[in-house]
Amino acid sequence: MAAIWNDITIVWDDEEYTVTPTMKFLNYLEQGDGCSLSKMMVRLHNQDLPSASACSIIAKTLSFAGKPTTDEDVYAATGGLTGEVISAATSILIGCMPVPKESKKKATRKPRKSSNQ
Repeated sequence: MAAIWNDITIVWDDEEYTVTPTMKFLNYLEQGDGCSLSKMMVRLHNQDLPSASACSIIAKTLSFAGKPTTDEDVYAATGGLTGEVISAATSILIGCMPVPKESKKKATRKPRKSSNQ
């Protein structure tokens, strides 16, 4: 069966981590109350995704890719309340949406650590 998702790549601590969205990954992201992809996409659309939720999405993606990371690690490293955190989480969530075969491209987002760390 052909893959229906694009790979999601995150650069963290100057290392690249890649996840191919699968049902296992989607189920992993959706663990917890209010964490369904549809609810998170609605919150993104309404510009109402909390930064803590964005940090959690990034941490779960990194952990799934083999880099054990907590929500607190992401929040502390990025400052938490930045547009980059929301942008990175947005890229991850969009990467979880199936894409037509002709538009397969690699989605890349690079959340940066704040310079005061």
